[in-house]
Amino acid sequence: MYLLFGAALGTLGGLFGIGGGLIAIPLLGVFFGLDQQIAQGTALVMVVPNVMLALGVITNATASSCATRCRWP
Repeated sequence: MYLLFGAALGTLGGLFGIGGGLIAIPLLGVFFGLDQQIAQGTALVMVVPNVMLALGVITNATASSCATRCRWP
């Protein structure tokens, strides 16, 4: 059930270009009976790994481009 829920959220978020939290918060409240604060916290926890991954990719790309550009001939 959770795997299907996550796959549906990811697919809808990717198709419409919106964050998964926009879809997840109402669905967590309706289908799983969570309070709004708990649903918002759960959506925040779902987003944190993606943000950390994006920051790592941006940092790595910036560092590698500087290393190749700033190298002595």
